[in-house]
Formats: sequence, C-alpha cells, structure tokens
Amino acid sequence: MSRRQLKPLPDAENLAIAIGWDGPLSTFYAQVLDIEADEEDQEVLWEGTDPYQHPDPRPLIDLLRRYAEIPDGLADDLNRDAASAGDDFPGRAATTFVAEHALPRTTDPAQALKLFQVLDRER
Repeated sequence: MSRRQLKPLPDAENLAIAIGWDGPLSTFYAQVLDIEADEEDQEVLWEGTDPYQHPDPRPLIDLLRRYAEIPDGLADDLNRDAASAGDDFPGRAATTFVAEHALPRTTDPAQALKLFQVLDRER
C-alpha cells in the first residue's frame, strides 16, 4: 500500500489530502479529510474503497486538483508504487475475503485467475 500526502491549495489549508495504491483491493484511492471538522464530518472525499474501483490514478488526480497542488509525474509515481507493491497478498487475513468478494467485479481475466489461485493456496 502506498500513500502520498499532497499539499493543499491556499484556500484548502484545513484539508488533509492523500492518494495512493491499495494492494489488497487492487485499486488506487484518493482521500480528502477536513482536519478541523468533528470526527464524523471529516470525510470530504473518499474514492477507491471497492476492489478494482480505480485501476488508473489519473481520474483521481483530476478529482484532487480542486483541493491540492499536483506534482509533475504523480500518475507515473503512483503507477510505480502499484507495480512495486503489487496486489498479491497470500497469507494475510483479509486476502480470502477480498478475493471472494472481488471476483464478480473484476474485469481482468488474469486478475480473476490470480484471485482463484490465492483462494486455492489458502484453503
């Protein structure tokens, strides 16, 4: 899993902005929290909570442009993070759960096969 904190724009200094790769869910994610709000009201934006939801970081980067400065090469950096971290987590407690619930949603046959292999190893 990777997480990159982004610098808020001048009119968004009350926000904590992050983007990264979630290997167990095989998705990029973006998170914007209002750090001055009450805990239950902190979430401004949270994308990438479902398996395979965002296979490309660029749409998330576009969402974050209204909140944060976007460094040059961020999409390439995030894709390198994903390649480095991978999405193969055999032996971790949540792997089977994620695999079983992700299989109907995957659009990549190779990824589905990988998830079946993970399930076979863990059973």
